[in-house]
Amino acid sequence: MPAGKSSVPLIALSLVAAIGLGLIGYFMYFDDDETTADGAEGKGSATGVKPASEEVKSSSKSAASTGETGEVDPMQVIARLKQEGVALQAAGDFEGCIKKFKLLSKVQEKIDPKGGSHLWTNIMLAATMLQLSSSKAGQGMKPGEPAPEPDPEAWNLLVDSSAALHEIAVDFCEVGELEKAQGLCQQLAQVQAQLLGPAHPNVLQTLSTMGGILAYRGDLGGSRELYEAVFAQQVSQGQGGDLTSKLTALSLGHVLWQQREFEASSKLLEATEVSFKTELGQGDMLTMLVRVELALLRQAEGKRPEAEALFALVMATEGDNEDVAKQLDCFILNQGRAWGESDERVVAMRDAAARLRSKAKA
Repeated sequence: MPAGKSSVPLIALSLVAAIGLGLIGYFMYFDDDETTADGAEGKGSATGVKPASEEVKSSSKSAASTGETGEVDPMQVIARLKQEGVALQAAGDFEGCIKKFKLLSKVQEKIDPKGGSHLWTNIMLAATMLQLSSSKAGQGMKPGEPAPEPDPEAWNLLVDSSAALHEIAVDFCEVGELEKAQGLCQQLAQVQAQLLGPAHPNVLQTLSTMGGILAYRGDLGGSRELYEAVFAQQVSQGQGGDLTSKLTALSLGHVLWQQREFEASSKLLEATEVSFKTELGQGDMLTMLVRVELALLRQAEGKRPEAEALFALVMATEGDNEDVAKQLDCFILNQGRAWGESDERVVAMRDAAARLRSKAKA
């Protein structure tokens, strides 16, 4: 059974709410600028919306607005498919809904393959597929009989689509659109927790990313709370020795020294440094990064000789320090905006990045 997988009865109970959450996120973060329910004027179907199936056949011919030329506007096709799919789902016609959502996803991906609209649709599609399989399984189950495994095709679609949306949130971070990234992570984490289970690795990854976003925005308290929750969950699942949990420990250690929680930070960073050195090697980027974090911690504690010894160790290690400096750049840029360029933590990180780059120029 995949990590965090819910039983079929649990899926059946939570699915309608989860689909609603996905739909909200879908409209909120990936607006296709199409005609909405209020603007669509189609008639003739049971849902009050003109069937879009035939229109899709010609929708790829042109992206021009419907007008005197008679060409079909793909945005109107998308709007109608959305309405039809949601209406069919609400009416309990899961098979009809699945057909609509599959078609909708194809149209959206064709129009904007790098956007996230089709991924939200895929999540709604997977949720509906799971609801259909749950309904069918429930009809044939005897009292006391164990619930069958969820539909593997639907489960994989759900996991893969949510992971792809997480990557879009990471892309937002990389271009400095932190508000969009945070909003997407919040919405995605809610949907993932509903459908995958709150302890699923995808959920923890999304929450960890949101912890990083909050740290970038200067909200150390919120960041710490998320990192601590994720780390505790990872340890409770026996993942304390995994790379992902060690990266969480590294991130939490960073936040803690910035909060001047030196003892707690030191404990995490020292353990992570020993682990990275043993498993990844002296010259690995992560080993050097955690040593730089330790140096910054010692510097913040006022332990200048220890900090200098750690910096010297990093500078003497064979390897490219540019990647380590780039990791600091993200905090320097974003936390500099949040706290001001003269904040002592920002200044310390900027000086550390400059020292790392001096090695490459030497």
